[in-house]
Amino acid sequence: MIATAAFGAITTSASADTVSLNNPGFEQGYFDGWEIVRANDVALSDIGNSGDHSAKIEGRRGQVRQEVAVWPGTDYTLTAYIRGRGVIGVTVDGDDTTTTGGGRDFEQVSVEFNTGTAEFVEIFAAYGGKISRFDDFTLKIGGSVPTPTPSPTQSPSVGFDPAVWDDSEAGDYIRSRDPYVLRFDGLEQFTVTGSGGGPRDELKTPQAVRAASDEIYESFSADITFDLDDGVKLIAHQIHAGSGAGFATQVKLYVQDSSPLGIFKGEGEENFTIDDYPLLEGVPSNGVFDVYVRVQIPGFVSGDGEINEKIFDLGTIRSGKSIRYELINDHGVITVNSTVGRNSVSFTYDMQDSAASYMKFGSYVQAQDAESGCNVTNALNCEYPGWEPYGEASTPEEAEVLWREYFADSNIDRARVTFRNVVHEGGPLQ
Repeated sequence: MIATAAFGAITTSASADTVSLNNPGFEQGYFDGWEIVRANDVALSDIGNSGDHSAKIEGRRGQVRQEVAVWPGTDYTLTAYIRGRGVIGVTVDGDDTTTTGGGRDFEQVSVEFNTGTAEFVEIFAAYGGKISRFDDFTLKIGGSVPTPTPSPTQSPSVGFDPAVWDDSEAGDYIRSRDPYVLRFDGLEQFTVTGSGGGPRDELKTPQAVRAASDEIYESFSADITFDLDDGVKLIAHQIHAGSGAGFATQVKLYVQDSSPLGIFKGEGEENFTIDDYPLLEGVPSNGVFDVYVRVQIPGFVSGDGEINEKIFDLGTIRSGKSIRYELINDHGVITVNSTVGRNSVSFTYDMQDSAASYMKFGSYVQAQDAESGCNVTNALNCEYPGWEPYGEASTPEEAEVLWREYFADSNIDRARVTFRNVVHEGGPLQ
């Protein structure tokens, strides 16, 4: 049974800053006012935080959703009580902002968001890794940390034309065009390549126009929102260069909820510990994502067996939050400016590299165990204690089988990266 509420106007309760929700405690009939997604994974529970009932979600695809009328350009806070481990969130113009929480008893969990240009949003509860119960939803106007959202009067992103990028490894990435909002999900598109370390959904510079980094000026900036399952590690932006023995990734923007093991190319080397990376939070699968940039050390050649990249820590975020990121390549000299939460970082680094390079951005998910850093498709080179190899892959098809098994075992099926306010200037595309 699916029941959906219709709203013609914004209504509030006795408190002027509280939005009236339909059946917020699941006491009125069988999910009246809520849409059930995958009914086999959802049930009405006789255990409640208050009252006699709550929504019970016991399968990975289960959700309950409700459409709500809101004021555009306004900050809101969604709150619910969760028992177990569950996700609550809101969908605004196709983009999700979420948080995960809950415990042995019902615990209050909140998520903040901004409505942007939307007049209607959908609030929802979803599976978070364990059987969970949800009760007593509230939606209030106001919030302390609003998610950056494009202004309703903003024109299309200046200096960015998605039509000139190579989209051969990208899915349906454009969510809106005025301004451009681009969302990528490596676990939804699941493009697999022979040289990949995981599935990807990316735009990249076309091969025909690639040029050496030290011969061009190029800049890229965006507000980037991450909607990720615990344990995800991905690359959101990079400058890639060379091929064969001279292969190198010159600059990579990483977001990872995993241990520092495998942070360099020798994934899973057991002599690396958290003590080697004191700037990183480094706790695997706890919902706190390290944000950092890796830049190649001048003159290295991949395969030399040495640490060959320098790491710059940008801060930590949780799923559903955004960062501000800018990269400038001035003829091989890289400058990165970032804001992650309250942490602003800027650094400049000379790569000294003349290899033909190309820019990529999107969601490139790493098929790499969160705790050990072991590469799923090359497990024979990983001797981390307790690691159970998934096998060894020699073709993209074999890699895909192993990757899908690993992500399913790890309860990872969401790795969305949304780019707003994209500005791209210079480089071989202009």
